[in-house]
Amino acid sequence: MTTLDTLLRRKAFDAIALYGAEATFYLEGRAAFEPSTGEWTSDSLPLGVEATYAYKVSPPAEFHAELLARGLVEEGAMRTTLPAKGLNATFEADYLRNGLKMTLLGDTWQVTGVKKIYSGEQIAAYDLMVEQRNG
Repeated sequence: MTTLDTLLRRKAFDAIALYGAEATFYLEGRAAFEPSTGEWTSDSLPLGVEATYAYKVSPPAEFHAELLARGLVEEGAMRTTLPAKGLNATFEADYLRNGLKMTLLGDTWQVTGVKKIYSGEQIAAYDLMVEQRNG
């Protein structure tokens, strides 16, 4: 880890701790087909078990209008930032991906894109593309 990693990871965490809102991420055990064995296996959560993780994120914000006009972002998509510092390692490695559900500010959202923001050698934060869902 570099000096820049230490500084920027801390800055991202502190800013969102101060100005962010708590989001609850919902995980459910899933099955995956393993072609090499021909068997179905579950990920790190048993099938049908739900777990929740609560982290502060930045409030949802609109993408720049140019991205929308160029078709690079779908209508209604928003973005939020999740600091990498302090995340549960299993959550970060196994569940922080497209399809993850979360509630934030009383609304239900689904992650439709995850972009890593590096501070040097390490990830300082994740830029999440989210879309509002009903229920």
